[in-house]
Amino acid sequence: RSTLFPYTTLFRSTLFPIFLFSYCNISSNFVEEKQKKVFLYSDHLFWKTFEDGLDYVYDEQIAAATATGIGGDVRRATYSWQLGFRVGFKYQMDFDKWTIDGNYGKITPNDSQEILNTENKQMSSTFQLPSGFTLTKATSRVRISADFANLILERLFQTSNNINLSFLSGLSGVWIKRDWETRFFDSSSNMRVITPAWHFKGAGIKTGLDFDWDMKKGFSWNG
Repeated sequence: RSTLFPYTTLFRSTLFPIFLFSYCNISSNFVEEKQKKVFLYSDHLFWKTFEDGLDYVYDEQIAAATATGIGGDVRRATYSWQLGFRVGFKYQMDFDKWTIDGNYGKITPNDSQEILNTENKQMSSTFQLPSGFTLTKATSRVRISADFANLILERLFQTSNNINLSFLSGLSGVWIKRDWETRFFDSSSNMRVITPAWHFKGAGIKTGLDFDWDMKKGFSWNG
C-alpha cells in the first residue's frame, strides 16, 4: 500500500514511492481462533523513492551548446532501495465483514555521491557559486525521513482462498522531512556548502480498492 503517492508536488520535487511486498512476522489473537476479532501485524517494506529537482552538477561545460553556455551530462542525486517497516492492528466487526485497520509506518531513503573532475573537464554547478570558483569535486548526501499513519474502514470481498479484495475509506496522514547537502570544492580546496531542504505535513481522506494475495511462508503481495 503506497501512502505517500497522493502527496506528489512539493515545491520543485515529486515523490513516487513504490511498495513491492511485505513479510508479516507478528500475529497475536486475543480470543479463540473461531471467534477471532483483533490481531496485530507488522510488515517489512522494500521501497524506492524517485524525486525530481535534484540536479547539482554539469560534468562538462560546452560553450556553444546552449544560449547560456551550459551543457554536458547532468548529474543528479538519487535514492537507493531501502527497507522500512509498518505496524498495525485490525478489528473484525460483526457486521457484514467490515474491518477497522489502524497502522503506522516509517521509511528513510537516502544515498550519497561524489563526482571528481579527473579528466580536467569544465564542470559547473546548477547552483550559483562565486565568480572564479573552478569546480574540481562535488559531493551530494540526500535523506528523506517519512512517517505515515492510517485509520481505515474496510469491507472485505474474498475472491479465493488466497486473494482478498477490499473497499476502503478513512483518514491518512504523512510527515516528511527531506535533507540534502551538496558540497563543492575548487582547485585551492575552498569549499561551498548548499543545503536545500523542505518539510511537509498533511492529512486527508483516503478511499479506493485494495488487494491482498496471501503467498506461502508468511509472504504477501499488496496493492
